[in-house]
Amino acid sequence: MKLKRLMKKYKNQLSTANRQLSILQYKLSINTILLFALTVSLQSCCWFDQCEDTPGKKFPEFESTPKVSELNVNHLDEVSGLSSSYRFSDALWAIEDSGTEPKVDLLRKDGTYIKKVTLGFPNRDWEDLAIGPGPDAGKNYLYVGEIGDNDARYGDYYVYRFEEPQTGQSHVNEYETIHFRYPNGEMYDAETLIVEPTSKDIYVITKNQLNVRVYKLPYPQSTNTLNIAQYMGDIKYWGMVSGDISPKGDEILLKSYLAIFYWKVKEGETFYQTLSRTHDISCPYIKEDQGESVCWDVEAKGYYTLSERSNNPKVPPLYYYFKK
Repeated sequence: MKLKRLMKKYKNQLSTANRQLSILQYKLSINTILLFALTVSLQSCCWFDQCEDTPGKKFPEFESTPKVSELNVNHLDEVSGLSSSYRFSDALWAIEDSGTEPKVDLLRKDGTYIKKVTLGFPNRDWEDLAIGPGPDAGKNYLYVGEIGDNDARYGDYYVYRFEEPQTGQSHVNEYETIHFRYPNGEMYDAETLIVEPTSKDIYVITKNQLNVRVYKLPYPQSTNTLNIAQYMGDIKYWGMVSGDISPKGDEILLKSYLAIFYWKVKEGETFYQTLSRTHDISCPYIKEDQGESVCWDVEAKGYYTLSERSNNPKVPPLYYYFKK
């Protein structure tokens, strides 16, 4: 009888523990959902309007219907980065990701294909392209971000820097490798690379965290030793797949698969301080199948987007959103 009483007591205690565990799991699930909803809410405030934290400040307006340019090329399937050219007027540079040919392609803004320039370094998982200043004054450099890591397995990441190719140039053999790791051996999938034009600092923004992380490679970046990226902090956004800063460094765009966010840099703000506050406006965006690129034009009078081809049999168009 004593054994039966002990068994019954044990079963009651086990049943109570299971109920408490179920309640705890339920609460955790609810909290996760609420946190997700809060993040989405934070990302989607200020749609096409002024934000509350900057009363009276005028922000730009963009045409909601973009100019559409059909690409006359059939081999750009995995475009992951886009940048305006400073050397060639009315042209854009594009890169592809996921082990495709190591090259950069030059396109006219009307969608006409100009040429490819073969690059002398491998394409493991290029995810974004930036243009900006570099070591030599008066020169413009392209920055290719080897920052993708879908399965968080690499640990070592790279930014390749080279002078913007010239007319008639078909190969880039001279380039610099900026090898970096995240602190404490952390590994992240990132798809956003931005070069701040005043400081020449390089910023990498992660993709998959509920609040994505911002890292800095301060100038001058070492090209012969390992760089440890500086963790600046989190921002209340998720799913960032591209970004760009205006040539003057006073306007920032970040892009997810669903939206494009805009910040006007306030006087005295650092890059991270700007992004750590709520975006000023959400920009017009026609959702693309797998849109992973955005860039300003050279005068910041508008921005371009271009999607990967994904499973679409048709080549995706180039979109341009004008400032009004």
